[in-house]
Amino acid sequence: MNKLKKIIVHNISFFKSIIVFSKRKIATYSTPYLIRKIKKRIYDKVANNQNINILFVVQYPEMWNSLKTVYEAFNKNKNYKVTILCVPKISKSNILQKKFYQENEAYNYFVNEDIPCINALKETGWLKISELLPDYVFIQRPYDAQMPKEYTTYTIRKYGLICYIPYGYEFVNGKHLEIEYNDDFLANVYMIFCENKDTYNYCLDILSKSIVKKEKQVKCVGYPKFDLLCDKLNKQRKTVLWLPRWSIENSNDKTGFFNYYNSLVSFFRNHGEYDLIIRPHPLMFKNFIDLKIISANDYKKIMEEIEKINNISFDKNIDYLVSLSTSDILISDFTSLLIEFFIMKKPIIYCGKTNHFNSVGKEMEKGLYLVDDKDLLIDSLEKLLTGNDCKVQIYNEIACKLNNSHNSGEKICFEINKDANNK
Repeated sequence: MNKLKKIIVHNISFFKSIIVFSKRKIATYSTPYLIRKIKKRIYDKVANNQNINILFVVQYPEMWNSLKTVYEAFNKNKNYKVTILCVPKISKSNILQKKFYQENEAYNYFVNEDIPCINALKETGWLKISELLPDYVFIQRPYDAQMPKEYTTYTIRKYGLICYIPYGYEFVNGKHLEIEYNDDFLANVYMIFCENKDTYNYCLDILSKSIVKKEKQVKCVGYPKFDLLCDKLNKQRKTVLWLPRWSIENSNDKTGFFNYYNSLVSFFRNHGEYDLIIRPHPLMFKNFIDLKIISANDYKKIMEEIEKINNISFDKNIDYLVSLSTSDILISDFTSLLIEFFIMKKPIIYCGKTNHFNSVGKEMEKGLYLVDDKDLLIDSLEKLLTGNDCKVQIYNEIACKLNNSHNSGEKICFEINKDANNK
């Protein structure tokens, strides 16, 4: 029976790989035609003084800050009609099926914020993208495997020009860039708005032929999330923010959660004068449970333990900027949020790898407190909490140099407006 099951799974996987390969071939040849067709429609709209339809497809409300100031720029421009389409998160994915949560976190978030939006999941099924008549579509993440087929880039490209703003600031080379700028996504995207020169040059290189043919565009406009960063807040109690990663693989920047959890809990239990906020990656505990690293009961015990400690809490805010703004010190594994905290000119104890850092990462590295074991972590934390910050001048100067782009949301709106007015 097991042998038969393996044969069936192998055959399904084989035929699926053929279908995926065929899709890539079709996308490669048909995308230029679709782009020309949609571009003509947009140009005709502009010529006839009709509104351009901008669609934001949002699945992770935690990542809305990548698009927020862009949305606001379009929303105040009378030449655009702006729509937010909210898609539930994926709950299960394998070679046979995808399942999505019935509760739509993104939709609930925008309703609570009193921002107009549309729930993608109707009683009759998924709302068709064609019903929204989009011209430009901003997607939140470049991973079709995490989306219903109705909202993959392969489907969206038939109806609107796909635009992408990185959901996280890339300060590394190699695998992270290859995963984000994957083949399926690149075949279907029209315009990429890069956050720094390294990513910009990377995209120029891999898309050079398409750029020459005017089938794709790459712009370097800065990072919209930086538009939202505020100055330090003055508080009586010192607060530490910890950002543990989701991955357990060494090749993908392994999480420090299991290395440092007990030490940090013990330290803050004994130092009630300080506060600790733990904000795991949204996928962290789910990934640990799915991979059987911990059980659902283990997770429950962790939650109960933290609940009993007055000065330690798990961050329940959807918007991570609340915790970034209120915290004084960051302890972090690899995360794109690292640079946002860095730009705010606060000390960072970094537990991740630095060997893949690009030019931005190498600049940041000079101002980071690098640790690789729990004793060094606690020692560094104690020094910073008592005011012994020997790198403050270094990271302040580097932060000013790195934060050299402003009003990125407005710049992206300007680029779209320029594109809409050109055949």
